Amino acid sequence: MNILVDTGVWSVALRRDSPAGCQAVSRLKMALQGGEGVVTTGPILQELLQGFNGPKARRRIIETFSSHSLIIPEKRDHIDAADLRVKLGQKGIQAGTIDVLLVQLCLRQGLSLLSMDKNFVPMRKHVPLSVMINEFDVSRLLPARSEVPGCEGEGSQARCDLSGLTPCFHHLESIPRWNPAILPGS
Repeated sequence: MNILVDTGVWSVALRRDSPAGCQAVSRLKMALQGGEGVVTTGPILQELLQGFNGPKARRRIIETFSSHSLIIPEKRDHIDAADLRVKLGQKGIQAGTIDVLLVQLCLRQGLSLLSMDKNFVPMRKHVPLSVMINEFDVSRLLPARSEVPGCEGEGSQARCDLSGLTPCFHHLESIPRWNPAILPGS
């Protein structure tokens, strides 16, 4: 099985202080050691390079990704991803531009998606996406609310200025537990 590994999984896997027990990272390591095809695409590589600091981290990311096939989206992929985003929006499902592009690439290439992002789960009701999701408490990796400028309030009253792209832990909802039953698309 070939898998497209989402940015969040790579981000945790490449951290110096990568926490033990993250099933998505374990699944990635198992795929790499077992010779499964692990593929990527430009937006994932770009997000990682933008998210890590320093030349050493940059070199490590580039070296890691040099051994994986890079899927280059075709014009049709962008058109189909845009159509998918509109379709999902009509069903009340919010989907990001990059997320629907990743879904479209998985559909066209027959890939499974390995992610820690629960946003892919509702998409499966409308597209035959094979997605592997696992729970990982990413709040341990994010700064506390008091450390994020512009973040204030509690619970449903919380507001955060995400223009700096540093979300704090209270904006994350629980991520569905790893569930092998959701591997095949529906």
